[in-house]
This record gives sequence, C-alpha cells and structure tokens, in this order.
Amino acid sequence: KKLDAETRSIVAQLVSVRSGSAFLEQLRSVTPQGVEMQNISVSSQQIRVEGITQMPGGFVKINSLLLNFQELPEVPEGGATVRKAVADDDGFVEFSLTVDIDPSVKSTKEQLEALGADGLASRYAMLQEQEMPF
Repeated sequence: KKLDAETRSIVAQLVSVRSGSAFLEQLRSVTPQGVEMQNISVSSQQIRVEGITQMPGGFVKINSLLLNFQELPEVPEGGATVRKAVADDDGFVEFSLTVDIDPSVKSTKEQLEALGADGLASRYAMLQEQEMPF
C-alpha cells in the first residue's frame, strides 16, 4: 500500500508540472494583437498579468484578453478578473489582471502536443502505457 501511494504521488508530480513552452504558446494564443504584457507571475493556482495597450480600443482589447483567458479549460468560471485598467494622457491603457487556475484540470497528451510541449506529452504517453494512475 505504501509503495502504491508513493508511486501515485510520483506520477502526480510528473504530470502536474506545467510546461513552460505550452504556457507561453497558450499566452500567445489568448493575447489580442496590440496588447503588450510587461510582467507575468505564475503560481500553481493563479497567473498575474500586468500590461499596456493603446487607445482607441484599449479597453476592448483588455476585455478580449480577459474573455480569452476565461475560455481556457483550467480557468474556473469567473476566474479571470481585471484588477486595474487606467488610461493615461498619452493614449495608453495600463492594466493588471488575475487569472485563477484549477490545478485539478490536467491537459491531455494531444493538447500538450498542439502547444509544443513534446517532452511533457511524452511523459504522459509513457505513464499511460505503464497504466499508471494520474
């Protein structure tokens, strides 16, 4: 029983690590043109984004970014929130937002491959072939 518990723990750790390449590709795909991300911090349960965009249409672009994050499978309903969006006199809008992440949502091998996370996708395949629970 102890060996089984330890094996499950190791398998869970192998597949819980988010791939950096997949994360960056996902960020690229949700970011509307004209939005510049200036600072991103990531924890296991939340992403914090600070950025800037230009008027006109700056607030629309920020809203689009928020809605795009909200559509990701690992973001719970209502999990994406604008914390700040302020226009300055030069026609720029500075913004910050938070995106909650549900760590129980796991990507599939196919999703990881589509995002370019080949190493993590290979680990998934190997663990599935070994019939390891995760």
